[in-house]
Amino acid sequence: MSLIFDFVDHNEICCIRNPLEKVTIPGSEEEHMAVKLLSPAQVFRLMERLPVIIRVAVLLVAATGVRISECLGLLWAHIKWDENKILIQQVFRRGVIVGRTKTKASKAPVPMCEALAATLQQWRQETPYSTNEDFIFASSALSGKLPMWGQSMNADFVKPAAIALELIAAGERFGWHCFRHSLSTWANETTKDITVSQVMLRHAKPDTTGIYTHGNFGKALAAQREYMEQLLAMKPASKTTQ
Repeated sequence: MSLIFDFVDHNEICCIRNPLEKVTIPGSEEEHMAVKLLSPAQVFRLMERLPVIIRVAVLLVAATGVRISECLGLLWAHIKWDENKILIQQVFRRGVIVGRTKTKASKAPVPMCEALAATLQQWRQETPYSTNEDFIFASSALSGKLPMWGQSMNADFVKPAAIALELIAAGERFGWHCFRHSLSTWANETTKDITVSQVMLRHAKPDTTGIYTHGNFGKALAAQREYMEQLLAMKPASKTTQ
């Protein structure tokens, strides 16, 4: 049952909390699906291959960590330009606008730096749906009445671009959540402060943020090399260590 709830949450099929989160089994470790992490450079290369509306959506998700359902539910009225923040007041799931967020913590404002704001302002000048009550990522096929579908955006544009760039293999899982994991991991490595990732992802508890924050094998290997160098420097070289 726990795996079922994890799947539902990961794919944002339903807004429901997993009642088994508090259940632990002695001697076991919680397993989570492997997630592909992208560096800022890889995200930039990916964006270069995308149509402008998909490119802006990827940038917004990658730079803020918002869920794709939250991203697609955004209206221009939710952007507070003078306050450097984005309000999350509704989500778009399975073709329906839902006037609630996943959790209470998800209602926290999303930081918006000047560079991100400039990109959004540029997109507002280009899109025909630019009034305060328009969706930021309005579907032209639906005359702007609803936003685009996240699954279609990923299947038709984002994932094929990732495969073309060899960021993932053809049969590998890849979705919008990878940007959320990537941002949390990058922010933690850069700031050394898990609470920064917690604020960006709008989690109520740092334990939840920990699930989205992954280790760096390369840095772990470098740290091990440094440790071994210092360890072996403490005694004369022997036949074993030469």
